[in-house]
Amino acid sequence: MCTVGLVVYTLDNAFVIFLADHGFRLGSQRFFNTPIGALEKINPFLTISVPKKYRDNGILEVMRENAGRLQSHYDTRATILDILKYQPSSNFTDRSTLQIPGEKGNSYLRHQPSTPRNCETLPIPEQYCICQSNTTSMLKDKKLIERLSKSLIDYVHGKLDGWNLTSLCHKFEVEKVTVLDLHISKSTSKSTYDISVKTKHAAHFETLITEDKKTKNLEFGGITRLDKYKDTADCSKPIRFTPFCYCRK
Repeated sequence: MCTVGLVVYTLDNAFVIFLADHGFRLGSQRFFNTPIGALEKINPFLTISVPKKYRDNGILEVMRENAGRLQSHYDTRATILDILKYQPSSNFTDRSTLQIPGEKGNSYLRHQPSTPRNCETLPIPEQYCICQSNTTSMLKDKKLIERLSKSLIDYVHGKLDGWNLTSLCHKFEVEKVTVLDLHISKSTSKSTYDISVKTKHAAHFETLITEDKKTKNLEFGGITRLDKYKDTADCSKPIRFTPFCYCRK
């Protein structure tokens, strides 16, 4: 009981920040193909508890206000810096907007700038943006599916070659494209696609592809491996660990 009491006392007198680096990825592909599943896999968990002694000084009100706007872990970092460097001098009562030099985020403990907070104004890669945008499925376009899925796998192979991992990792073959969504935008020069490709070695890759409509050049966003790859990529550790690798042995 003494140990439990000490833990409770410590937590009641500390800022506790519990966060994740990505969203929920333990469900089935069927779940990820739903609107809520697609959202949750890119929506990282974040919860914050503030010390009891500060909960009546306006801090919770401003945090609830900020919780209703788009946030990122840049803001989590700014909050940690605010806790360590700036708030102690006011006994954690300062709610005025603060732009910390060199930082991209704004503290959760203060009023944030009134400028719009969306994926165009914040440093959030488009493929990880939780703002909803209009899309249309392109899964009936077989030629587009074949071209983009092959380009994605070729891109993964190129990365493995560049990292000198080709001898350790399987070559991938496309088994099925599970998602191919075109983002509806006003751009007349580029097309942007969400794509998920399942391969015959069970590796399941997802990324955002932007295509120049004139040149047909493709740009790839960060590539996420959706399957539970566990130790299937461990052979790449001595050279460069990457979930792109599905080890031959």
